[in-house]
Amino acid sequence: MKRPGTHWYSLMVVSLTCLLLSANAWSGNIDLDIRPGDGVTDQRKLSDYFPPLKDTNLDTDVYILDSGKPGATALLIGGTHGNEMAGSVAALVALENSVVTEGKLIVIPYTNRSAQSVMDVRNDIDPRHLIQSRSGERYLTYGDRRTDPADQESADQPSRALAVPIRLWAAHAERHLPSDRAYGAA
Repeated sequence: MKRPGTHWYSLMVVSLTCLLLSANAWSGNIDLDIRPGDGVTDQRKLSDYFPPLKDTNLDTDVYILDSGKPGATALLIGGTHGNEMAGSVAALVALENSVVTEGKLIVIPYTNRSAQSVMDVRNDIDPRHLIQSRSGERYLTYGDRRTDPADQESADQPSRALAVPIRLWAAHAERHLPSDRAYGAA
């Protein structure tokens, strides 16, 4: 004999499971259409520079375009906020079309990869935008301004991602800048 209410309990469990699976599918699978051009000489992950990001949704691709000749190094980042597509599009265009002849260019098209995994709930905007490009049809992602709370240490604390650029710069400066030129010294 079935207990009263078992049907509703089962229905609730199935509904909750479906909801969790669909939320996980959205946040876990970020399909970023990145098509590196001929000028790319190396591809790394941000976790190569800051290991705590490894195997997290905050880890992102870093592309190196190195001429092999001495010269300046430039860093081009996009995707700080998932709902501001212009930075990511500019970084993607540079990544796909640039060939560096002197120095080095480092491109991170989706600096805050986690923000691409969060739907913008304030605006009714499709998270995927189909465009036509020279390399064919492609989708550009539209996320949220914020980092996914699931990727932060706690809801009240800044994300680990906010500390990454500062730590990367400090580690780089410590290793690569002569001590008499560090921190703007003459």
